[in-house]
Amino acid sequence: MTMELPIYSPTRTDTWDRCSILGHLENDLHLVPKQADNKLIGGLAGRAFALGASIIHKGGGVEDAVAQATQLFNDDMQHYATHGVQFKGSIEEILEASGIHSTLPKYALADPFRGWTELDVEYQLPNHGRSIIDVGGLDLDGVLSVADVKYKRNLDARYEASTIAEYQTSWQFLHYPWAYGEHKVAKCYRMYLCLVTYKPKFSVKLIAHEVHPDTQQIWLVSARAKWKRMADPDTQLEMASQHKSQFGLCSFYKACFDYHLDPDLWKQDYVVVPRRQGA
Repeated sequence: MTMELPIYSPTRTDTWDRCSILGHLENDLHLVPKQADNKLIGGLAGRAFALGASIIHKGGGVEDAVAQATQLFNDDMQHYATHGVQFKGSIEEILEASGIHSTLPKYALADPFRGWTELDVEYQLPNHGRSIIDVGGLDLDGVLSVADVKYKRNLDARYEASTIAEYQTSWQFLHYPWAYGEHKVAKCYRMYLCLVTYKPKFSVKLIAHEVHPDTQQIWLVSARAKWKRMADPDTQLEMASQHKSQFGLCSFYKACFDYHLDPDLWKQDYVVVPRRQGA
C-alpha cells in the first residue's frame, strides 16, 4: 500500500527549502538566538495582531481584541525570556513600540472585509500542514477567496510595492488557495493580502491576487516533490548557498560558521525554546 505523503505548512516548507539546516535548527531543535532580533519580535507582534484581528472578524469588541492581543504578546515574550532569550528594553517598552494597542482599533474602523461572506476565520485546515487561514469566504464578487493579514510595525513607502509583490508570489500565497479549495471541495485561485502598517503612517490595504491555474499546478508538483524529500528520514541536510538576505545575516550564521553546529559551543549564543502549548 502506498503511504500518503505528509503536507507541511508554508512556513516550514519555505524555511526547509531555503536551508534544510536552518529548518532543522528552528523546527526540530527549537533553537533561538539568545539575543532577540527583529525577526522574533516582529513575528510575535504579528501573531498578537492576528489574534486581535480574528476577534474583530468574529464580531468581538475592540477592547477585548486589544486586551487579548496584548496578553498574548506579553505571555509569548515571558515564555521566551523564561527560556533564556534576552530582549533589548523592557517587555512593556517593546509592547508599546509594537503599536498593537493603537492599530487594532483603527483596523476595526477600517473594516477591510466589509461585505464579505466570511465562512472561516482563524481556521486551521485539518489536513494541510497546520495551515491557519486568517479569513476564508466569498468576497464582494461572490468568489471563493482566502485572505492573509500581514502586520508591519514599520514599512517605508519606498518598499511597499516590492513587499506586496514578494507576498503575492510567496509559497504561502500559493499554498493557501490550493489548500482552502481542497477543503471546500471547490476551485480557489483568489488570494488577498491585507497589509496593515503601523509606521510611518497607519494604513490598511486589501489587495487581490489571482493565482493562475497553471501556476497553481506547477506549484503543486513542486510542493509534493519538496514534501517527499522533507518526509524522507534519509534526506541529507544541506547548507544553503546564501547566508544573507535583505534583512542581514541568517540568525544562525554563528551556529554554522563560528560553532560548526556543535551544541556545546552554540550554547553561548542560542537557547532552546519549546513551542508553547496551543501555539
